[in-house]
This record gives sequence, structure tokens and C-alpha cells, in this order.
Amino acid sequence: MDDIIEKADGLGQAIAQSPAYKALISQRKNIEDDQELQDRMQRLHTASEAIARKEQEGKPIEPEEKREVRDLQNGITQDPRMQQLARAEADFAELMNKVNEAIRKRLG
Repeated sequence: MDDIIEKADGLGQAIAQSPAYKALISQRKNIEDDQELQDRMQRLHTASEAIARKEQEGKPIEPEEKREVRDLQNGITQDPRMQQLARAEADFAELMNKVNEAIRKRLG
């Protein structure tokens, strides 16, 4: 069993050195380091929670509140850094799917 763990460790090291993983980490760091983007995401979170709370309480939601959430969502999802992160996440997910498929083939 130690052999399996050793090979899994090697696989983990290989994944950590892959371009897909490095790009993912880099894109996450870019977003974490961007205070303006972090502020917009926090405003979206706060505004979304306020709407959810009003919905739970059966209170009316003002059109301005809905518009604010929509505008924040659009601004965030259209931000090039968020689009780059989404591509990096998709590339890493594809890598991991291929890894899992290779393992399943051996087990099947």
C-alpha cells in the first residue's frame, strides 16, 4: 500500500507542476490581489443577501435593488480577469477529468 501512496504523491506533484494548475493558481491570485474587484464582489454578496432576506421575510424588493445586483453580476462576470479565471478553472477541470479517466480505465 505504501507504493500506491508514493505514486499518488508523485501524481500530486506532477499535477501541481502542470501548466493548468499553475494558471489556475495565478488567476486566483490576480483576483485576490485586485481590491477593486474584491470590493465589487463583496457589494454583490451583500446586496444578494439583502434580497434573499427580504424574500424570506415576504417583503417587497425594489427594482433598484434588483438592478444593482444585476449590474454587479454583469460587471463581475464580464471582467476579463474573471473570464480568465473561468478558463483556467475549465482547463484544470479537464486535466483532472483526464486523470480520473486514466485511473478508471485501469480499474475497469
